[in-house]
Amino acid sequence: MRRFWIAMLAALTGMGGTAAGETIYAAQLHAEPAFARDTERCGEGPGDGLIGYLGQEPRCADITVGNLRQTEGLEAGEIREIVLLTSRPATRTLYRVGEAREPILAIGDLVRPVDRPLVIRGQKGPDGGHLVWFRGLDLIDTICDPARVLDEEACRNGQPVAEEEDREGASWERHYDLGSLVLVEEARNARLIRQRLAAYPGVTIKGARHYCVLLRRVSGLILSDLGFEDCWLSAVAAINSRRIALRGARIHGSTAGFLAAATGGLSADAHSFVVADTHWIQSPGGYRSDKKPCANPHRDLRCAVDVWDDLPWGVAHHHLWRPLNGGLFVSYDIAGNVLFERNVLERAFNGIRMTSRRPRTGRNVTVQGNRFRMIRDNAVEPEQRAENWVIKHNVFENNHAWLSTDGVSGRGFYIFGNRAFYDPEAMPGTRCRDDVAWVDSPFLMGLAGDEGRYQRLNVSHDPSAVTCKGHYRGAILKTGDKRKAGFPYLDSIAIFHNSWQSRSPLWGNKHASPLVHANNLIEFAGCGLDGPWHCRQIPTPERYCQEGNKRTRGRVALKQYWTEDARALVADCVSLLPGPAQPDERALETREIAHHFCRDLYNRSFGAIPYRDGLCAPLFDAAGMIVGPAMPPRLAEPVAGCSLGSQEDRLTVDFSRFGAQIGAVQPGGYLFDMEIPGAGYLGEAFRP
Repeated sequence: MRRFWIAMLAALTGMGGTAAGETIYAAQLHAEPAFARDTERCGEGPGDGLIGYLGQEPRCADITVGNLRQTEGLEAGEIREIVLLTSRPATRTLYRVGEAREPILAIGDLVRPVDRPLVIRGQKGPDGGHLVWFRGLDLIDTICDPARVLDEEACRNGQPVAEEEDREGASWERHYDLGSLVLVEEARNARLIRQRLAAYPGVTIKGARHYCVLLRRVSGLILSDLGFEDCWLSAVAAINSRRIALRGARIHGSTAGFLAAATGGLSADAHSFVVADTHWIQSPGGYRSDKKPCANPHRDLRCAVDVWDDLPWGVAHHHLWRPLNGGLFVSYDIAGNVLFERNVLERAFNGIRMTSRRPRTGRNVTVQGNRFRMIRDNAVEPEQRAENWVIKHNVFENNHAWLSTDGVSGRGFYIFGNRAFYDPEAMPGTRCRDDVAWVDSPFLMGLAGDEGRYQRLNVSHDPSAVTCKGHYRGAILKTGDKRKAGFPYLDSIAIFHNSWQSRSPLWGNKHASPLVHANNLIEFAGCGLDGPWHCRQIPTPERYCQEGNKRTRGRVALKQYWTEDARALVADCVSLLPGPAQPDERALETREIAHHFCRDLYNRSFGAIPYRDGLCAPLFDAAGMIVGPAMPPRLAEPVAGCSLGSQEDRLTVDFSRFGAQIGAVQPGGYLFDMEIPGAGYLGEAFRP
């Protein structure tokens, strides 16, 4: 094989490659429009005689994308870049899934030198539009694949059917769930899996639930300037891989744009990921051209639905449309070192979501310079563990819950320099219909049923989940524990120098992690308890907090805080009381709840709520605050905030000295910024 690659490199001249052999050109057999074949001109080698275009220039394909799985010749780094050709001059070309429904691009066991990552690059047209697209399958074709369900026709008609029986008892795949990826990869009995697959020739481990790009044990790869459409489960999946970047992509659909997972306890082998300058529209209604009204969104997966406008929250969270419950970056048990920057996310269920179940996972993450638009659940969501995260310089526009840390343990969660606004006229569910029988939807996900069969969903514990105005209020920061094992908390959350305009509470759920909350500029833009529904804050009854709800089960009495004029809920049943240690029966231990508030400005007063006597300046009305259309608040006159600094890897707040201007925007128009040693993405300095 190595001799094959050396011979190929020696032959790369003229149309087929560069003299140095560092760049080669690839085409694909399953493409629209199809590539022409000219064997007299291009030969019959690994390029299959295909001829394509680099812009307007014709090029012979040196290799097909399918042959890139033969990676032995790439390891030494002689080939620096693979450019994907279009089938017509400067024309949008779809690289498609073939009949075998395998990934379009699959690479395994490739380790590149640290200073020479392999670049796989698409093309862009003169207008900046992507010309090379990886096209998967429509969601209904994925869900109702005959290799997966017993009755394809019934599945397509939204009728109850069962998944194909697991004749060998491998039980490796039961849910349409990102977590099932890990179950599949960690299956110990590979022999049974192979027997299972043997019954369906050409079907990969995930059946129809595939990835457009699949990387296994790859180190050192950059995917650049590619388009992805309808790649369900994910556009890119990286398993036990490291030093992988997705840059300049355009993604339509997909549960996950980029999925990174560590399996078999190999978390230390999965780290260092970059997702940058990528534009993701997840909802089919956001990118499909056939945006006709849909009569049966509760049972027809062909509908071009919008997760923000058309669906109840629970239908996408754990019901028919659960394939939308993912994120642009999703991970399982990776060590960390993630840079997520300058991305645009629109009409999606989540933004970045990282599940970290093992020690020393979920570390060193930077989320910066992104724009989150109409995110129905959580824009930034660590799960179970997070350590040294930096969330800065982002814009949150019409998000349900901006930052979620409930049930998360770890240390170091820093939120600063962000701006956010909520347009009351752009509330979720504006086209949702309560006359639709959402609870009669086929239940495909197998979470409440028997081995993946369709069943009616029992929503008695939370009927609001399948009503259009349920889960409507949101929060800036979700804290607390819910019913997670061990009731974990982050050891601290620091929120400083942000500019928020919100109709939602500052915090939601139960106990807060110890908070540092300083120099923030916040305007509550709600319309009180009796205003129009689209901007109304729904009060939580005092009894709800005193006696407990389905989560607290009556064991903890907490308190809620409203603004003085009751127009905006500040914190819902969250303990904000500092001072001596407070008993926490649910955690079976005593925790020190130490909150530090200093120099925050609000457009409505809290009233006389003591936080820490002698340490904080009183909170007061920010008279003179001006707000432009769809812009977070700015001060008419600068107000200096408490001085902030860092010591080792900890944020420090000097309550006696005043420094930078309050809010995200500083004099000169730049966003507040500061370095926190050891926090955020560390690049090559990261040590798993």
